[in-house]
Order: sequence, then C-alpha cells, then structure tokens
Amino acid sequence: MKKVKCHIVEDEPLAAELLEDYIAKIPFLELTGVSVTAIEASLVLKKMDIQLLFLDLHLPGIKGFDFIKGLYNPPRVIVTSAYPQYALEGYDLNVVDYLVKPIEFGRFFRAVNKLQDSSSWAVQKPVVYFQENRKKVPVDEDAIYFIEAQGNYVKIHLKERTISSKCSLKETLSKISSTKFLRIHKSFVVSCSKIESFNKNKIIVLGRELPVGRIYKKTVDLAINNLR
Repeated sequence: MKKVKCHIVEDEPLAAELLEDYIAKIPFLELTGVSVTAIEASLVLKKMDIQLLFLDLHLPGIKGFDFIKGLYNPPRVIVTSAYPQYALEGYDLNVVDYLVKPIEFGRFFRAVNKLQDSSSWAVQKPVVYFQENRKKVPVDEDAIYFIEAQGNYVKIHLKERTISSKCSLKETLSKISSTKFLRIHKSFVVSCSKIESFNKNKIIVLGRELPVGRIYKKTVDLAINNLR
C-alpha cells in the first residue's frame, strides 16, 4: 500500500503526541515530523512532498487558516482545533475534515478514511447510508439540505424527497462531515452550502424557516458571519 506523507502543525506538545500516536496506528500514513509554527511548516513544505497536514488553527504568529490561504498549492488538510465555531470557514477552504479537541481515535480514523490512496489523492464520494423501511438508502452528502429530529426519527430533507430514518440526531451527526453542516437548534442541522438567507433568529433552507436555538446563537452567529 502506498504511504501518504503527512505532517503535524501543532504547538501543544500533548496534542502533537496524541496525533503522532494515532498516525502510527494507521498503516497508510507516514509521519514526516511536527512543526510548532506555520512558518516552520512552510519551510518543510518547500523541502518535502507533503500530501496531508494535521493543522491546529491557533498557532503562534500566522494562524492556521491564514497559513492555508497563503499557500499556492496546499496539501490536503485535516483541521485539529478546540474551537468548533470555525468549522464553516474550514468548509469554505475545502478541508478534508474538522476535528474538535479532545480528539478520540474513532473520530480520527473516520477522518483519514475519507481519503483514497490514489495517484490523484482524491476524496472519496461523500455517501451516507440511512436505514429506511428496513433498507439502507445511500444518500450523497452534498444533496442534503437539512436534517430534522422528530422523536426517535430523523428526517433527511433532500431537494425532491425526504427520508425518514429511525436514529438519533447525535448518531446522524457522527455520519456526516462536520465541516459541511451546522447545528442551529436541538432539532435542526443545516447544510452550510444550502443556506438561502439568515438572521440571528432563523435560517432559511429549501424555502423553510428554521429556528436558531438560544444555546446555539453564538456559534451560529460566528459561523454565518463568514458567509457574508
């Protein structure tokens, strides 16, 4: 199996050690080293063919997203951050995944397996399977407009139809990309790319007004401000 050369950009020693341990458990990942600043990482990128970065956002000097924006031909990026409110900006920059600290190995494993070990280093087609009427239904993640929790079920709203699946919203969130979706209410999760309009109290998706929950207002405000 071809090895994928990856590099950690992290200024917290314990966080870097945890990632090193996780990477060592993945057969197709090859760690090239650890940088504690974006400037140090940029020098490594000039010398080595790095295919994947595990990037912390709050770095000394240049911050993580500013670092990505400044690269002419950046490698694939998996963000590792203690701040979930910046996930939408990560989506805009096409990161592979956005991991919120503390990172569990299972979540890390799902993130790295979104990648295919191929010559083009392509991202796997984002298909999610939902149980409906005793059948597993494949759904293109990019076709989801919003997800609604109703009792013991979730409703997956697509453009032309709605899928009703018996599972919790928490379980559903574990299946989808955290960089593409935003939780706005205890009962609603929206696709960032499908938001039609918004204000501090509601978001409109697929022509429907969805409420912004009180405890989610701060995170939603920070996220949607990046859409302006």
